[in-house]
Amino acid sequence: MINKDQYLAAMRHEANVCQHLFGKIPEGTWDYRPTDGQRSTIELLRYLPHNLGSIPETVVSGDWKGIGPKMQRTKEMPADAFCAEIDAQYDRLVKLFAGLSEDDFQTRQATMPDGRTMALGPALLMFGLSFMTAYKMQLFLYIKSNGVPNMGTADCWRGVDTQPKK
Repeated sequence: MINKDQYLAAMRHEANVCQHLFGKIPEGTWDYRPTDGQRSTIELLRYLPHNLGSIPETVVSGDWKGIGPKMQRTKEMPADAFCAEIDAQYDRLVKLFAGLSEDDFQTRQATMPDGRTMALGPALLMFGLSFMTAYKMQLFLYIKSNGVPNMGTADCWRGVDTQPKK
């Protein structure tokens, strides 16, 4: 099982990749959405950082009714505040984890939105790290859909520029 430090390192990595991808978003594509009903790029940027802080805080507290007000904080966030919000939400995660023991992380029960319970560590993997990874991929695909050349696996999974093939 993953421990607290490994979880924090994985979340920092995902945060760094998202910040790298942000720098690839073409000007004028903030309102891009693949189809009606999907988030636009700016809506995705406003939601994505919450997977680092607000959502893990909710998993730990079990107060799923409290997630809405936390999400309101970024409802009108300008795109250029994305990287700072990623860092702020990650700082919230670090602070949250400072109050948890390794035993809490491994064995404490967390209540999911549907009322099920599971150990806190797996709950955070499900409602934090997996969400962060999925929304990172969505951001990557939005950027690719907008015709950004020379983007590939390294951009999405390592947060570094993909090198042109020789």
